[in-house]
This record gives sequence, C-alpha cells and structure tokens, in this order.
Amino acid sequence: NMGATTTGQLLKWNNTTTTWELGTDNTGTGSITDTDADDGLNNFNATSGYNINVDDTTIEIASDALQVKNESINSAKILNGSIAIADLSNMGATTTGQLLKWNNTTTTWELGTDNIASGTTGSLFFAGATGTPTENNGQLFWDNVNNRLGIGTNGPSNKLHVTGAIRSEGILNSDGIDTEPSYRFNGDTNTGMYQGNLTDHLRFATGGVEALQIDPSQNVGIGIAPTEKLHVNGNILATGNITTNGNLVDTTPDYVFQKYFSGTSTLKNDYQFKTLKEIEVFVKKNHHLPNVKSANEIKKQGYWNLGEASQINLEKIEELFLHTIEQEKKIKKLEKEKQVLSEELLSLKNDIEIIKKSLKIKSN
Repeated sequence: NMGATTTGQLLKWNNTTTTWELGTDNTGTGSITDTDADDGLNNFNATSGYNINVDDTTIEIASDALQVKNESINSAKILNGSIAIADLSNMGATTTGQLLKWNNTTTTWELGTDNIASGTTGSLFFAGATGTPTENNGQLFWDNVNNRLGIGTNGPSNKLHVTGAIRSEGILNSDGIDTEPSYRFNGDTNTGMYQGNLTDHLRFATGGVEALQIDPSQNVGIGIAPTEKLHVNGNILATGNITTNGNLVDTTPDYVFQKYFSGTSTLKNDYQFKTLKEIEVFVKKNHHLPNVKSANEIKKQGYWNLGEASQINLEKIEELFLHTIEQEKKIKKLEKEKQVLSEELLSLKNDIEIIKKSLKIKSN
C-alpha cells in the first residue's frame, strides 16, 4: 500500500526532495489559480467556472457563444491592406461603371455614375460652367492623325493652329533664311521677317529675296547691307505732300516766279527775291545761302528734313534761273552795244582813212 491509509490518496512528485510522496486529489475541492495574465481568463471558480475578461464594447456572449457586436469594429481595429477588393460586396451597384460618390448634404456615400462621357475622337475636355468635363470641338481639338492642336478650329493645318488673336509674353523662333523667314504667312512662306546668321540683325524678305535689313547700329539698308543710317540700292521716288516742321508745303516753290514777275505771291507772302549783291552780302556774313539752314542749325535740330531740303533746293534753282535770265539779258544788251560800237569804230576808221588820203593829196 506504500503507506496509504485513506481512500483517494495518490502519489505526488516532490521535485524538491526528488521523491514520490502520498497526497490527496485537489480536483473539485477548490479553485484553480490562473497564472497566465494575457489569456483573457480569470481564476476558475467551482460554481461559476471561468470569468472571461474581454472588451465588452466589441465582444458579447449570445446563446453561450462569443460574437462581435454590431457597429463595434472601426478602422483602427483593421490591419492596413488586409481587405481585398474581392471582400467588398456590390453595395447596391447594379450597372457596370457605377461608383461611390460623396453627398456632402446628407454626409453619406451614394451610388453614382462617372461624369466623363465618351466624346468625339480628338475632343479635348475642359471644365464647363458646372465644373464637369465638357466637350467643344470648335474651341479645343486634337488632330491625332497629323498630331496638330486646334484652338478655335477642329481642322488645324499646323502643329498649333489658332483662329483669333494670340497674346504672349515672349516668342522664341528659329533664325530663318530669306527663302523661309522665321515669321511668314500662310500660303506665302518665302515672305516675312527673319534674322538668318547675322546676330542682332533684323531682316525682311519678299519673294525669297532680302528686301530690308537693320543692323545693330540701327542702320537701315534697302536692297543692300547698310553702311549708313539709310542705305538704298536703287532709285528713290517720293510721292505725296511735303511737310516742313509738320506743316504742309507746296511740292514746288512757284512763289519765286510769282514774286519776281508780279511783285507779290499768293503762295508765300513773306518771300523776297534777293539780288546777287544782296546774296553776296548775306553769304559773307552768315556763310550759307538765304533761307537755308546753317550746319549748326542742322546739328542742333538733329536730323535732315528731306522734304524741306527738296523745296529749298528747288527754290534756289529757280532763283538761279532768274539770275541767269537777267544776266543773259545783260549779256545780249552788251553784245548789242558792242555791235553798235564796233560799227561806229569801223565807220570812224573809214573816215580816218578818207581824211588821210585827202591830206596826202593836198600835200602833193
């Protein structure tokens, strides 16, 4: 019996003495001490059993079964990336392409449709008055065959084709050449403005030929590379009215002849025809012709008025013609007087010869 004296005794191991000893069965005679702190169970009680220590806001017991309470799981309890698309139900969706849209009035997600409707090939959508995608081929259009963008047209003929005015803060373009200027015209590609291989030059071509050039010194050349402020290769023709200091003047100074022959001029009342002696006195004193600006006046003015100069030059030419006419008259008068004197002298010579002969005869 190994020393057993009472029914129900059993052998228990004593790890301290490393021997088997007689003892009693503890089952059903007391409580079990639970030393595991994180198993969710409290110490066993013979009457009530285990107490379950759970978060009663999320877990409840129904019909002796544990279950999750309704509306008790929030996003903080869900592992990120643990819900797959396959886990979602249709949520009431019945048509392909439906989506969830937020209704800020009801503060709920609702089923809706995609506002981006299918459009015409080449359409470029933009936000309309309501902020929804809008199609208007007359304003924006992409030609995906030729890779061209049209603004205001659905038939662009270039990479960018705009109907209407364009505003830009700056445009960079290629240098261009005379037969294909940088800035040219539709249907006339060899006429326009360009720079070519001349830095800081501005050049213009017509019909593929350079017509005008402005160099970095602002010299202007017409038909030639300029070496002066205005350099023209060819004849110059001016038509229209001539102005002096902004005032319209006659294209020809007819007042010279009016004043000379009639004594007055309806074209220029203050004009005075000067004699050669008066001109000589004026030139000796002023070193320039009357009614002609001096070199100092031109320098102070800062420019040469071609219209004024043309008129004054013609005035002086007309005056020269009148002086020449006067001199011609005087010459003819002198020639006539000379002829008379020559005839008188010849007559005197003849008379002297006659007298000589008479005296010679008497002396004999």
